[in-house]
Amino acid sequence: MNEEQLKRIDRHVGQQLRKARVLRDMSQEDLATAINLTFQQVQKYERGMNRLSASRMYQISKILKVKPAYFFEGLPEDEYEEIALITIEHMNLIKHYEAAPEDLRKEFVKLLKSVGVQKGKTNA
Repeated sequence: MNEEQLKRIDRHVGQQLRKARVLRDMSQEDLATAINLTFQQVQKYERGMNRLSASRMYQISKILKVKPAYFFEGLPEDEYEEIALITIEHMNLIKHYEAAPEDLRKEFVKLLKSVGVQKGKTNA
């Protein structure tokens, strides 16, 4: 992404911020006070002059009662691939699986498949 594309995104996010703020009947001063900044900083966010950090965007989304994704609604979407949700429990399972001898790994997979079949799941 080039710099001009990034600036367009910043302006879009700022416009979304302004719309949500106005719909919530908040002034720039009200929002600024809520996030402990100056109204000039809110103004710069809304104009796309300053980029919102992820943590600030999250904070503002909570105040304005919108999902963080709201700020990106209306932007063109590229093709993307879903990322599976992996937890620490999954990571520990993988770590211990990888550490086990191959014959035990095969038996473990068989055990997991049989448990899945018993619960009505028939994944390969």
